[in-house]
Amino acid sequence: MNTHNTDPCLLVNATRIALLAHGHALRKDGQPFLCHPVAVWRELVRAGIGDPHLHALALVHDVLEESAGEAAVFRGRIRDGLGAPLLADLEWLTDDPALSSAERKALQLQKFRAAPWAAKVVKLADRVANLASAPPQWGTQRCLAYAAHSQQLLALLRGTHGGLEARLSERLQSAPWCLGKSV
Repeated sequence: MNTHNTDPCLLVNATRIALLAHGHALRKDGQPFLCHPVAVWRELVRAGIGDPHLHALALVHDVLEESAGEAAVFRGRIRDGLGAPLLADLEWLTDDPALSSAERKALQLQKFRAAPWAAKVVKLADRVANLASAPPQWGTQRCLAYAAHSQQLLALLRGTHGGLEARLSERLQSAPWCLGKSV
């Protein structure tokens, strides 16, 4: 199926794929995992971004890294149901779960220098959603380390989307993320 970003089924297909991938999984904060991609999608809507391609990308942005054992199957489903261009953008958003957290964070900063605009926008929305609250088991040091990485990411992505950049900056000014300096 050759899907274009104006296809009315794009969001339905993205939601179906996200449901298949995330099923009954829970996030670190105990919420159903699917709440996170929906929160990322909502950040795009809140920022006035109406592109269905970006909405679908937000809904599936964690599918490949969260279904590593079935990533090849999901790549096929995404390519067939959402299109090769969306799959290409998704690859930019996908971390290798075999790497350590530090390696993944360093690689994110490296690869997002060359990422396409769509991936950058969804990454900003993802980080805004991630900073809505800290997982309950995270201590102060882990929150501050995540905030520091988020500040680096924000600096790297400046000029991508002013509204999302402002939201991310706001989140970084509030507890538990505030490092005590302006972003």
